[in-house]
Amino acid sequence: MAVAIAISVVVFSAPLYEDWPDSEIYSSVINHGLDSHTEIVVIAEKTSGSISELGPNNEVEKITGVLGIEKETYVSWGKRNREKVNFNSVLDLTVPYVLLSEEKQEVIFDQPDVKTAWLKFSNTYNGARNLLRFSRVGYNYKITNALVYVEHLCGIECSSGRFIALKLMDGRWVVKGSNLIWVAY
Repeated sequence: MAVAIAISVVVFSAPLYEDWPDSEIYSSVINHGLDSHTEIVVIAEKTSGSISELGPNNEVEKITGVLGIEKETYVSWGKRNREKVNFNSVLDLTVPYVLLSEEKQEVIFDQPDVKTAWLKFSNTYNGARNLLRFSRVGYNYKITNALVYVEHLCGIECSSGRFIALKLMDGRWVVKGSNLIWVAY
């Protein structure tokens, strides 16, 4: 006697790249962090790519726990950041912004003294005080939570890198929390 068993397979497909709201995420993060003295935002043209210096795999649990995000969001972030890519988002900011190419970064920061390099940076970009470098954004399957890594570069004594978690609320991406990964001092 043969018994036929029907097997049902549910497949969750990742959302299409065009459906990912990266520009909205970056805009929300930047606008959230702007102060009244910011006149221009300078963003590195290349993303940060993989951040191998974070440490062992147990960082996943720490980051997801601290930020209250699903592991799938962190896994998505890791997959999208296997390599550096050009930052190609069109941002909706309350101040002007400019993308800084790797070649121009080398020219500005190829100075014998770090303070001189940051002064050259500030003079080149109308008083800009920092350079932002973003990772690509990771999402949960429903695209209701997001994770992005941001480097705030401003010199050898004030730079930092942090993960920022966002949540989609009433059709807008809102910063939910952050986890400081490193700081220069």
